[in-house]
Amino acid sequence: KLAEKKVNAIAFEFIVDEYKQLALVRLIGEIAGTISILYAAELLALSNGLMLGGITGVRPTEVVVIGAGIVGEFATKSAIGLGASVKVFDNSLSKLRRLHTLVDGRVPTSIIDPKELAKSLRRADVVIAAMPRLNMTPIVTEDMVLKMKKGSVIIDVTIDNGKAIETSELTTMEDPYIVKHDVIHAGLPNLTSKMPRTTTKAISNFFLSYLLNYDEEGGFENMLVKKNEMKDSLYMYKGRHTKKTICDRFDLTYHDINLLIF
Repeated sequence: KLAEKKVNAIAFEFIVDEYKQLALVRLIGEIAGTISILYAAELLALSNGLMLGGITGVRPTEVVVIGAGIVGEFATKSAIGLGASVKVFDNSLSKLRRLHTLVDGRVPTSIIDPKELAKSLRRADVVIAAMPRLNMTPIVTEDMVLKMKKGSVIIDVTIDNGKAIETSELTTMEDPYIVKHDVIHAGLPNLTSKMPRTTTKAISNFFLSYLLNYDEEGGFENMLVKKNEMKDSLYMYKGRHTKKTICDRFDLTYHDINLLIF
């Protein structure tokens, strides 16, 4: 239908900023990482009566973050801010090094070694899974979950891109969590919608900046010619499909955007 109407279609999540980062994806990741800790604190209080973080004379709660990307970074910062003891796992040394630098070395990090991960999970009060596993095996097995503390909390933030926790399930706002093996599992695919006003304002700011840029650069066509990052975000140009991954998946005719605009 879009092709019939000769539509220009953009995927904003593929727009790259001047720092070569996916700007909207980063923005959503920042919000999701922070919310994951706030929601975990709510669930931990519900299940065990524990306050996430630390208080004078009381042992701080232990948080395990799996994934050192944007979601993991902001989950880690939020947990540290509340006073929790945090450990981060990832298979990328560069991501771990980056995160270690960002938090001034206050958080121990580790490559995902099953024995080391299982040991940390047994002590954990909260687990934040922030590592997409589309078409891949989960990182945390059911056996690892079985050995976790009763009443502990798992938030599988990236569950809509594949489960990082074997026992996770997609949940809804009406039934936001399930209990398996005495462990609370939350698998909300759109965690940011728990804070709708903040998320809406943040995304609106993002869109506004691009719409103003379109106007200043002389419209959409000029932006396409001048900025390569805009070409990467294009799904359809005047009704012609320009995203190869989509064309391959749905058996559509692919058109190279560089050939269409010159």
